[in-house]
Amino acid sequence: MSSEPAPRSYSLRDLAETYVLAQANWTDPVGGYDKENTAYNAALRKYRERLLAALEDLYGLKLDMREMVEIPRGTVLFMHFKRTVSSCLALRSPGSAFLEPGLLLRSLEAAGEPGRRVMDTSARIDKLMNLSRDAHLDILEDLLRILVGGNADLVFTAEEVGSLGVEAAPPALEEYAAVAE
Repeated sequence: MSSEPAPRSYSLRDLAETYVLAQANWTDPVGGYDKENTAYNAALRKYRERLLAALEDLYGLKLDMREMVEIPRGTVLFMHFKRTVSSCLALRSPGSAFLEPGLLLRSLEAAGEPGRRVMDTSARIDKLMNLSRDAHLDILEDLLRILVGGNADLVFTAEEVGSLGVEAAPPALEEYAAVAE
């Protein structure tokens, strides 16, 4: 048995997730941005935009309202797609906005049982939020399945995506540590 990771492939689910991430910004919990490193954030956004464009090309579907008029019921389905993306990006927990939650956590721990309940309930909210994100991606994937028609079951290799000018991996935050502002 090989210890090498399986080659990366891209499915319709990846197109849905890439679209969501390409719409995210540094304030969105799902974006993976570093709030203090604009150079990294710019590189990550550019990578996601290139990956999105490559996947759109491979699936033969430009995710733009002007293109949806060519697809039966495309405009109404794409409106629902965009609203689902907005809903997904709007998901927050009470702790989402904390840059450094250390003081809050210490304060809750010092509060005893009520503080522990706050932390437990917050963890439950985070789990439900992740389930909700997955459900949003399920909707997006199925809407894309309708919009791409016969191309829905296609899966593309990293080489196919790379041939369209997309790097094999997103930028690494460590590469931009010295550039942090």
